[in-house]
Amino acid sequence: MLDDTRKWFSDRVGAPVLLEKLRERRVSGLSPTHFVGGVLLMLFLLEVASGILLMLPYRPDPQHAHASVVAIAGRLPYGSLVRGVHAWTSHMFVAMLFVQIATVLLNRVYREPKELVWWTGLLLLVTGVSMAFTGALLPWSQNAYLQARVSSEMIGQGPIFGPWLKRMLRGGDDITPWSLGHAYGFHTGVLPALATLLFGFHMAVVRRSSGGPVEGATVPVYPEFIVRLAAVCTAVLLLIVSLATFVPVAVGTPVNMAQSMAPAGGGTAPSDVLPPWYFLFLHDLLRAAPPRLLGVESAKFVLGALSVLALFAVALPFIDRKGSKITAYIGAVLIVVFLVLTGHAIL
Repeated sequence: MLDDTRKWFSDRVGAPVLLEKLRERRVSGLSPTHFVGGVLLMLFLLEVASGILLMLPYRPDPQHAHASVVAIAGRLPYGSLVRGVHAWTSHMFVAMLFVQIATVLLNRVYREPKELVWWTGLLLLVTGVSMAFTGALLPWSQNAYLQARVSSEMIGQGPIFGPWLKRMLRGGDDITPWSLGHAYGFHTGVLPALATLLFGFHMAVVRRSSGGPVEGATVPVYPEFIVRLAAVCTAVLLLIVSLATFVPVAVGTPVNMAQSMAPAGGGTAPSDVLPPWYFLFLHDLLRAAPPRLLGVESAKFVLGALSVLALFAVALPFIDRKGSKITAYIGAVLIVVFLVLTGHAIL
């Protein structure tokens, strides 16, 4: 009976044909790009699954949000573990998106015909950071409030779109109780849907643009590469569960409502409050910069320079059509600078 059921299901979904195509398709056995993409997909699915579990007891209103997070972490069975897995997966997801962009840049895989692979990767990075930013505000703790205020204030110093991005992140001129519902809607609805569409499109263009011969040692996708990828994903999952178990995420104290209800532009965050780790490099740059650079306010100058760098990254497939090694060297320098500034801000 079991064999008949398996055969019936296999015939209906076309499993034999699919497995045969996977056996015929070969990929580089040690390609970091393939492993990073697979781990990213696993992290996204884990983030969605743990997020759905947290949505059930969470109350997305300013009066009950913090208390519901306290209840999740302290009273619900395995609530602290699920919350820790969700939080650490979010950090790991953003980190792996940075790794993916760095890998593609250093390997110069942005060239024709893989322009869409590069652009969808950049969009996924922006979406992942946005998901992490909006999710960090949901506990509605004092530290989350101050971090969001510091981060949005920095981004608001950017040219042209800076003030608009600041209002977009805050849901208004300042971070108020309205910002909580704004962040919740984006975190649980808009951004996951956008990430799902981007993932599907990204995988489609990766599949379409990698139809040529593969250099170096190769292995068939099934079963060799899938087994290796499963082992890597299992190791990452064990790391996340270990961190969630032994390094629990603090809930913090509730938001000071008098401070959060200050008028637009009112109130400032303490100087020792740091933004989330993915904005630490910018925080360190602004803290070390002199008051003015080339006659321009340092914050506007630094954000303007970073905006030009972002535009350069978007236009890179057209600027460097042949994949020059100089671009890879510049990318390596930027990666080192990012890591050094982030490490310096943490220490």
